[in-house]
Amino acid sequence: MIRINRIKIENFQSHRNTELSFSDGLNVIVGPSDQGKSAIIRAIKWVLYNEPRGTDFIRQGANSARVSIELNNGYVITRERTSSKNRYTLRDPEGNVSIFEGFGNEVPLEIVKAHGIPKVVLDMDIRASLNIGEQLEGPFLLSESGATRAKAIGRLTGIHIIDQAIKDCATDIRRENQTCDRVRNEIDDIDKKLEEYENIKELGNRLEESEKIIAKMEALMAKTDMLEEKKHSLQDIDAQYLAQIRILSRLDRLEECSVYLKAAELGFLRLNQILGVKKRYSEIMTMIAEMEKVLEKQTL
Repeated sequence: MIRINRIKIENFQSHRNTELSFSDGLNVIVGPSDQGKSAIIRAIKWVLYNEPRGTDFIRQGANSARVSIELNNGYVITRERTSSKNRYTLRDPEGNVSIFEGFGNEVPLEIVKAHGIPKVVLDMDIRASLNIGEQLEGPFLLSESGATRAKAIGRLTGIHIIDQAIKDCATDIRRENQTCDRVRNEIDDIDKKLEEYENIKELGNRLEESEKIIAKMEALMAKTDMLEEKKHSLQDIDAQYLAQIRILSRLDRLEECSVYLKAAELGFLRLNQILGVKKRYSEIMTMIAEMEKVLEKQTL
């Protein structure tokens, strides 16, 4: 059984630096009123259950509070709170240290597993500590309502499992009945809608006839498209035929053009001969002029 060996309280409510060691068995804390006995219980609950919330429990004049609990299983749990820091520190029996932050209003699971003193769920919104009782708190469950006591006893003895199973079955039955009613209503709605289609066979026959007519129209349209293509092809052939006829009509003058071409060739040859004679004549005249110049020089 896990128990608390020692607790150290620093700047928590009226405690500046308090350290208590507990023996194996019954431990009693006694003293005058307003000396911090209840604050010790609150410090223990702060470590075990993260209660109370906030920072109001920090001792006046201090800026931080810390409570450490040493358990007989070797674990040491430390709860720290400042205006900017809010964390648990867990040291295991081997000396390994783990730090937990950002846990909100809950207690980290590792902390709960270490101390093994969780709150017990008595009802949907009621959780109670079986190990800690406040100073003015009544006997366990006697201050609760009859329904809560019944639920708590049932949960402690395991009867709540049967109760939950019965509730789940009732919920399933109610859900299935609702489903059956909804399906029946849907069937009725479908039957009413089907009444509008009583002449479905006649509509089917009309649809078949319409499909046949559409098929014939599609066949005629396909033939029309084919004839249009052939018409365009025929027009292209006619245009090409007319072009060929115009070319052939021009070829009729080919012989006449051939005669003119031969005459032009003869004229070109004669022109070349004349140009050759003219060139030779120019060369001879140049030679005569040069010879005359030479003769004039010799006579002088």
